[in-house]
Amino acid sequence: MISAKLKYATILLCLSAWGPFYRSTLDRLWVLEGGLSSVGQWAQLQTLMEFIVAPIGAGIAVGLSIFTTQHRHADHPIILCAGYFLSLAIISPFLLVTIFYSKNICIFLGLNIAYQKEVILSGIAGYLGIGVALLSNFFIGRNQQGKSLGLMLVTGAPIILLLTFFTLFKFDYPIKWVLYSIIVVGLTTNGLLIFFLYRSKKLHKYTFTQLSDYCYKLARFIPAGLAIGILSPLCVLIVRSMIAQQQDWRIAGVATALWRVSDWVLSSAITMLYFHFLPMLSYDSLQGKIKIAIKKITIQIFLPSLLALLLLCIFRSPVLHFLYGEKINISLDISLYFWLGESLRILSAIYLMGLFVLHATKMIAIWDFFSQPLFSFLLFSGMASSLELTGLAFLLTYLLYAALCILGFIYVEKNHRALTLTLT
Repeated sequence: MISAKLKYATILLCLSAWGPFYRSTLDRLWVLEGGLSSVGQWAQLQTLMEFIVAPIGAGIAVGLSIFTTQHRHADHPIILCAGYFLSLAIISPFLLVTIFYSKNICIFLGLNIAYQKEVILSGIAGYLGIGVALLSNFFIGRNQQGKSLGLMLVTGAPIILLLTFFTLFKFDYPIKWVLYSIIVVGLTTNGLLIFFLYRSKKLHKYTFTQLSDYCYKLARFIPAGLAIGILSPLCVLIVRSMIAQQQDWRIAGVATALWRVSDWVLSSAITMLYFHFLPMLSYDSLQGKIKIAIKKITIQIFLPSLLALLLLCIFRSPVLHFLYGEKINISLDISLYFWLGESLRILSAIYLMGLFVLHATKMIAIWDFFSQPLFSFLLFSGMASSLELTGLAFLLTYLLYAALCILGFIYVEKNHRALTLTLT
């Protein structure tokens, strides 16, 4: 039993570390390849990929995890198949827009027109990210976190190795080849997913009626997925572009570095929430224990995250110098603004997960306008003129967003509990 718990804890630790390790490693390699400006430009293309696939990862994929946990094992392939068909249909228009308006997107992102081909490749790479997003959440719903970790390692390691090779031997056009490698990985992942669905269809022989029924159930998560998945990455693109335009790409790279460093804490917290607590919370909601569970999660996730971010503020200089070089120096005030904002972002994510489990997707969609969109609006109103004001805008945004998520959860949970008592 002890070995099983140790194995599970190790898997969760690796899952938490992989995301920030992957992004920080790529950033470090881009610094070596072209400096902080390369970090900012790559971040734009990376966010564009996330923009294409995020409506799935923030909506249907989460619903897939919840329904997989709450339904019998025999229905799992049908749920996955329904999620895949819906996902392909929903984000196809985004891919087409990226391909046909790549020149306009280059201008919007603040990139040189020469990056037009890279924009198209990023769109294709993001679209093919459907496979990884759905399979990962499918494994979460089945409590197969080890398979999810294996999927991340297999799909992420080739990109790091390729960029390392290009950086060491000083080859030209590394961005283009990195994007090609991401596309190859995406094609492989989607091929495996289609093969799994084909084999499951032969074994379980589910009907079109069953498939359409789960499509209808998962469709409830589309509004939240579109709101979070479109607005958040879009606003990140706008924010980085505004900082670069009102200051320069180096400052945009510095802001990106601040978010990347705190991402070690943020990503770890979000990973624990969705890989460990989401299946448990989905089950607890059926038992009417979600309120107690959310309070425990807040203590177990938010408080350690807050402490970690405060320590990061104290030791910011050696950490930033190690990851990004000696040229980046940030004051305590600026780091506090950015990283206390991240702590509130983690707090809001806890209660947002509770709203997802309670299927309060309309409220989630409305509330999302008070996260990244509000941050973008504040920067557009003049707070992008300095890094200090940008950090303050970030902190104020997530202070309000966290308050809305907490109040929304209290309201929805109270009505849900009343309805459960009435039915019983």
